[in-house]
Amino acid sequence: MSKVKKYPFIIPSYWLAVNTCRFVLFCCNSFRFTKKDKFKNTKKMNPKCTVEVLTPDFMGNKNAIRTVLKAKPDIFSHNIECIERISRKVRPQADWQRSLSVLNDSIKYGLRTKTGLMVGFGEKKNEVKETMKQIVDIGVQIFTIGQYLQPTKKHLKVQEYVDKAIFDEYKDYGLSIGFKVVESGPLVRSSYHADEQARMVL
Repeated sequence: MSKVKKYPFIIPSYWLAVNTCRFVLFCCNSFRFTKKDKFKNTKKMNPKCTVEVLTPDFMGNKNAIRTVLKAKPDIFSHNIECIERISRKVRPQADWQRSLSVLNDSIKYGLRTKTGLMVGFGEKKNEVKETMKQIVDIGVQIFTIGQYLQPTKKHLKVQEYVDKAIFDEYKDYGLSIGFKVVESGPLVRSSYHADEQARMVL
């Protein structure tokens, strides 16, 4: 494990990433209250518009998940966030297997599916690769990996700032095992290069 070192550009970049994610999650949480017809009308008005949704696991509520799936977004995204071993610690209100189930539902429905995780929690390199293999084997096409950053003192501390060479290694590995797109880097987040990803898989 490398020593924790400070990145001088992290704080403003992370603030922007957090607030962007909050906006995306707000839109996704509101999505289930939007009629399918309105979604379809958006596509009719702008056929070239690509819609990607980033969803929670809806606490396992299959009806809520089905509502999103039936709208048939171009890309369905739900993040596993971390490796399974530390999932309870990182995501106390979530469930790793439930997240896998959400991804499976999307794949079975025939949607292009995306997920991602953060590193820097103390996971091992082989655990990240094992997770990637498990995810690609169920049919997920797009995978993102970014550096975890501590948003407040109440959150988990960063255990490691992962070297860029390791991120590059994850990307090469992911592509070699079958992912169509892998975004891997310190500042990568769910929406990173989303427009380019869409063009690559659609």
